[in-house]
Amino acid sequence: SIGCICSDEVIVYLLERFRRLFITARPMHLMKAYESAAVCRVQAPSAWSSLSREAKQFYVRLSQRHIHDLGREPTPMQWDVSRHLADMGTPHRNTFRWGPFYVEI
Repeated sequence: SIGCICSDEVIVYLLERFRRLFITARPMHLMKAYESAAVCRVQAPSAWSSLSREAKQFYVRLSQRHIHDLGREPTPMQWDVSRHLADMGTPHRNTFRWGPFYVEI
């Protein structure tokens, strides 16, 4: 939802604030913070550049951490597509994690 916030000041406030509160965060909160930082870097580069050096370092370190996630199981349609791709001999992967996001290749 951070990508939908219009104001760079609000984005900076939220990302700076989480950095100070993370000690009480559960894995799902850490993952959402990681997702928010990734979205901020892409959709609001001016907000990212406004973050303090410490905040940027925090999110870089967060990206290097293993954050436990229950994962996501491929849907029946994805298994069907996977089976057809395998029948054709096309290399592919179903629902793997790339950073904070799940990707289909």
